[in-house]
Amino acid sequence: MTCPSVLPEYQKRTIAQIVRGENMDDIRNYIAAGRVDEQDENGSSAIMWCAWHGTVEIARLLVKSKADLNIQDERGSTALISCAVNGTVEVAKLLVESKANLDIQDELGRTALMFCAWHDTVEIARLLVESKADLDIQNREGFTALLSCALHGRVEIARLLVESKATLDIQNKICQRLVASNCDR
Repeated sequence: MTCPSVLPEYQKRTIAQIVRGENMDDIRNYIAAGRVDEQDENGSSAIMWCAWHGTVEIARLLVKSKADLNIQDERGSTALISCAVNGTVEVAKLLVESKANLDIQDELGRTALMFCAWHDTVEIARLLVESKADLDIQNREGFTALLSCALHGRVEIARLLVESKATLDIQNKICQRLVASNCDR
């Protein structure tokens, strides 16, 4: 076992610190040490931190180094979901071009497209739709991206989904319970 005091500087830092530092030599050392898919205490990998912070040059290097684009953290989030939350368009484009799975669901069944609806990241929603993301996946409560748009008032993304032929008559569990409880009166 190596004594921490003699470790190279890049090995003393967390994945997040390395990515945020944007030092390409540290990133190359990180990759050379076989840490390309290493996950931190929350399950986040370097590609996820790139998606979170929009560090596209580091993301390119990680993709070239065969990073797992679909790795999930402890809550099931992926790099593409992080892009949808944070609006990091260039990293999202790289992930889509590199064949990341567009339809991975987190622990609650939410997809990147649903997160676009919640966070109003229109450009990433358009990218996902044009790249053939499944428009009708339902989360655990039965919400689709379109129902999420309706809930959050995201008109532009809703219009995009409707024009792209998202199913209009999907009901979720919450709506079914409301209808049932109102019909019982």
